[in-house]
Amino acid sequence: MDFAENTWRQHGRHYDGFRFLRGPDQMEFHFLIASERSGSNLITKMMDAHPDVCGPSPLHILRVMGTAYYRYGDLSNSNNWHALLDDVYLMLKSNFAQWRIIVGRKGLERMAKPGDLPTLLREIFKAEATVHNKKAIFIKELWAYQYSAFLEWCFPDAKYVYLVRDPRDVALSWRKNPIHSGGIVAASRQWQIDQHASLLLFKPLEDQGRATLVRYEDLISDSERALTKICKFLGIEYSPKMLEFHENRLTKKNAESNQLWGNLAKEVISDNFNKFKNELGPFEIAVCEKFCQSAMEYFGYKLETDLETLERVTGAHIARLKAEEGSHKIKTKDAPVHDIIQLRLLRSHQVHQDCTAGSD
Repeated sequence: MDFAENTWRQHGRHYDGFRFLRGPDQMEFHFLIASERSGSNLITKMMDAHPDVCGPSPLHILRVMGTAYYRYGDLSNSNNWHALLDDVYLMLKSNFAQWRIIVGRKGLERMAKPGDLPTLLREIFKAEATVHNKKAIFIKELWAYQYSAFLEWCFPDAKYVYLVRDPRDVALSWRKNPIHSGGIVAASRQWQIDQHASLLLFKPLEDQGRATLVRYEDLISDSERALTKICKFLGIEYSPKMLEFHENRLTKKNAESNQLWGNLAKEVISDNFNKFKNELGPFEIAVCEKFCQSAMEYFGYKLETDLETLERVTGAHIARLKAEEGSHKIKTKDAPVHDIIQLRLLRSHQVHQDCTAGSD
């Protein structure tokens, strides 16, 4: 029974070649702009707890498609289209995160006409939101700036929430994380790169009324106020249920399956910031601030290091710290399916067969 027809029946849905989902596209799509270790999973689950919003745990389908879909070649070619569908199917059935829908391979074919990638992706997320009886979907994808044109193509009316976190706490979290290479230097450099690129995406959207900014520290220390701001921006009413995200059954399952998501099964830790002050040394803080000073000032994060000391931090000092930290850590698990597919596509020496070779 394809596309888990039985699942639809259990939820009182009539399954008939996706006629239930098609027609006017009334689903609202919202996206998160965020870096790693910034609280992206927390805000997604807070939004998911809203009665009208579905915030699925990430399978990173959009990141893979957004950065590498061109490697399939002309998608009007049947072979290329089916190669893409095969990879999307693998990501949907992976155990990286759990969704409520189970999409069969044939079900994917019925979601969109060959070559119509935007419709395919919208239908996938609409299906998950519909099973949850939600009217909107909040999608977490990291590094949205890398494929923002792709997102605009597929979701032209989407709104964006930009979540930023103090880079010194990001660096501390990065260093503690067993699957991130490097430590303070790697994290600080990446944070600065991410914020510069994200701001180039964010500002034009903000000027169009399509993006808003939230700091992680405000999200956890005054959650109701921060979430009310987000809800107002998205055109929905704030719901106290958003603070009960940790009680959601599917959220608990995902928290149990991924060690990096463990805190999602707990209430908001309202004082989970400024930990760097006790756990990083003055030199480590100075190195982080050396990288991130300009963006920190923009977001309102105050320096701990005086400017004269920062001026004395040289490339040699940074190289020494990087060498002390090392560049690799022991991986705790195999690479997830989405990373394997993305790397395979980007490292491929040639795209799939194009339409000039014939199609069927």
